[in-house]
Formats: sequence, C-alpha cells, structure tokens
Amino acid sequence: KYDAGEGPVEVTAPDPTELLGDGWSILDRNVMGELFLRSYLQSDLDPRMAADAAAGWGGDEFLLMETPDGDDALVMFSVWDTEADALEFAGMFMAHSEAVSGQEWEGDEDASLSIFALDSDGVSMRLGLSGVEARVAIAQDAEKADALYMALDSLQPLPESPLEDIPDTSTATSTDSGGN
Repeated sequence: KYDAGEGPVEVTAPDPTELLGDGWSILDRNVMGELFLRSYLQSDLDPRMAADAAAGWGGDEFLLMETPDGDDALVMFSVWDTEADALEFAGMFMAHSEAVSGQEWEGDEDASLSIFALDSDGVSMRLGLSGVEARVAIAQDAEKADALYMALDSLQPLPESPLEDIPDTSTATSTDSGGN
C-alpha cells in the first residue's frame, strides 16, 4: 500500500476516561499500522497468513491507558479494506491470542452478536466486529476489559451488522514459514 501511494484511513478512538471514572488515564494514542500488526501476528502464527491478514489494514488508532490501580490497558479501533479483511484479521488476532494464552475465545455461536471475549490469568480481551471495523480492548482482568469496551462502545457504537461467519482460528497456528 505504501509503494502504491495508498494512505491510511484516519481513525479516531474516543476518550473513555470520563465514563470510566477516577483513575483512568490515556498514556499514549497513536497508530499501530499494517507493518506492526503483521509483525505482531507473525510472532506466533504462520508468517504468510499473518501477512495476508495484515494486508487488508485500512487504518487504526490505539489508546494505551492506565487503570486506577496502575495497570496498563490497550484499545485499538481499526478499519479494514473490506468486510472479508476485517474477518480475516479477527480470525488471526483470535488465533494469536489463543496460541499465547492457551485459552479459547467465547462468542455467540450463531453470530448474531459480534463481540467475543477471552479471559486468562492476567489478561482479558474483548473483540468487536462489524462490517469493516474491528475493535480490541485488553486489560488485566475481565471487569476492566468489559468496562473499557462498554465505555468505548457507548461513546462510538459499532454499527449493527451481524457476522455471517465466525472468525476461523483453526488454520493459523503454524509458525512454519514454508521455507521462507
């Protein structure tokens, strides 16, 4: 995209600190970008599949936050080139999280909801999908991850767009680069 002169879509994540209450603060806000997301996914997944998933990136913004008890939390709002690209990223992100945590994501089996949760010792994640948008909230525990995700969703709700497919995480866990 860079070589083709395709610039990123500008994405702005809302500031949830007022809704979350005393002690929450934003430490940094910036863009992760396609290269960072690809590198992140490749750390535990098939490099070619991770690169393909990141290639659909359109734009993002992340917020690095501090919770009232001094823990870090992270939020990422992202936009993808197509709905299929958003779904592919979500599947790879979920596979990466499962590989690292040893836990499985939970979500609505019939895909009428587009919010997924993963909780393990020391980290909880929420992933929301709708159309070309994907949102991630990561915190130290489920209570903080839920509060963060819900505060952000109340400020800038995801459009209602039920998923036709649940993200597939089953084929992404090989770290074999196929000789590359």
